[in-house]
Amino acid sequence: MTTLTKRILLLGALIVSCGSANAELITINYTGDDIVDLQIISDDPSCVFCAAPIVLGSNSTDWTAADTVVLDLAAGIYTVLFHVTNTGGPGGFLAEIINGASTLLTSADWMASTNSTDFFSATSYGANGVGPWYTIEGISSDAEWIWTGDARASTAYLVGTFTVGTVSVPEPGSLALLGFGLLGMGLARRRRTV
Repeated sequence: MTTLTKRILLLGALIVSCGSANAELITINYTGDDIVDLQIISDDPSCVFCAAPIVLGSNSTDWTAADTVVLDLAAGIYTVLFHVTNTGGPGGFLAEIINGASTLLTSADWMASTNSTDFFSATSYGANGVGPWYTIEGISSDAEWIWTGDARASTAYLVGTFTVGTVSVPEPGSLALLGFGLLGMGLARRRRTV
């Protein structure tokens, strides 16, 4: 294998390694009073319904216990949507998304809607352990029970956004310049030896 071929292969490996992203395990612990009908994760934060979503399934067995989903996601920005149905009494949703060293907890920073189109800031009804709910084991005590502004609304769409890993995109111009420089050096050296 010639030196020039080795350099070109090295350049190709360098370019490929700059663009690669590592996957990371994400743990979602959640519950909803009464029924969590659907959870969707999308890698398009501007439109959770636009991209091909990951449908996590439903939890309609026992809202007094946390359910857990573990996902292997590539680096990026994700939006998670939960559709929760309230069959009586005040509605509430409680969750934590554990992403390596960081955790996203339900709070008034999440968005809420009663119709899946008009979103506004969620209303917090207090931290895990507040009445009429009680402490849900497996979810941080700092997570807040959230819902729409109307605690008796029969349905809520609740949305949070989180980042997996670092999203670094190398500047294409810099990579191209590096590649052409290495290629030029290889060609110049080859011409000298011939």
